[in-house]
Amino acid sequence: MMMTTSGALRMCDGILLSTPERYEREAVEGVREWYAETSRSVYVCGPLLPPVSTNKEDNSEKGAAIVKFLDTTLETHGPNSLLYLSFGTVWWPVDSQKVWVFIDVLLEMKIPFIMSHASRFAVIPEEVTQKVQASGLGLLSPWSPQQTILAHPATGWFVTHGGHNSVIESVSYGVPMICWPFTADQPANAVHLTDKLQVAYELIEVRTGERGLKPIYRTSRVPKGTSEAVREEARDVLTKAFGEDGKQKRANIERLQYELKQAWEEGGPSQRAIADLINSL
Repeated sequence: MMMTTSGALRMCDGILLSTPERYEREAVEGVREWYAETSRSVYVCGPLLPPVSTNKEDNSEKGAAIVKFLDTTLETHGPNSLLYLSFGTVWWPVDSQKVWVFIDVLLEMKIPFIMSHASRFAVIPEEVTQKVQASGLGLLSPWSPQQTILAHPATGWFVTHGGHNSVIESVSYGVPMICWPFTADQPANAVHLTDKLQVAYELIEVRTGERGLKPIYRTSRVPKGTSEAVREEARDVLTKAFGEDGKQKRANIERLQYELKQAWEEGGPSQRAIADLINSL
C-alpha cells in the first residue's frame, strides 16, 4: 500500500494535506521540501472536521441515549470525569481479555466510561455486559457519535488506537488521549503524542505477539504482556490521567487545540491554503 501511495504522490501535480501543520510541523515541511524539488504545490488545510450536527445518527435514539448518559455523568461526577474508549470501526485488540481487564480497572476506580465497539471482531461476553450494566458506570455501544462525545464537557480522556482521524478529532476538542496502538500509522502517532507533544499516555503492556513484546528501543522497557501487567499499568496510567500529571497534559492539548482553531480564523494558514488551491485551478 505504501509503495502504491508513493507512486501516486510522484504522479500528481500537487497534494492536499488534511493534517494540521501545527500538529506535525516537521513532517509537513518534509513533504513541502520534497515537492518543491519539482515545483509542485502542497496545500495544508487541516483540521477538516464536519459540524457535529451534520450526522443524522447523532440525533437518533441511540445518539440520544449516549447524550443522556453524558449529561448524567456531568451532573454526578463533574467535568472531564468520563473516559471514552473506541478503536474505530475496524480495529480491535487481538487479545480481548486485555480489554476486559482494563474495564475491570475502570469499574474498580469508579471511572464512568463509554466504550464504542463497532468492529466485527468485538464480541462482548455476557458477563462483562452484565457487570457494566450493574455498575451504572459504563455504557457499551456498537456505535457512538464520536465528535458529540469528545465535545461534551463530561468527557475527560479518550482511549484510542491512535488513527490519524481520531487523533485530530481529539486534539480539535481538547481531549487528551491514552493510546492503544496496533499497526500502520498508529504506533508512530502514539510516540508523537506522548513524547513530542506531551498530550497523551501510551499503554505498553497491551502489546501482543513476538514483535510486540520485544524491548522498546526508546526506553529499553520489556513488556510482560500479562493480564496482571495490564491491570497494574492501567491503574498507574489512570491515576496519573485523573491527577496532577493529567492536568498538565490537558493544558498542553488545550494550547494545541487553540492553535488548530487559529488555522481556520480569517487569514489563518489553512484558510489561505484553500484559497491558494482554488486560485490555482
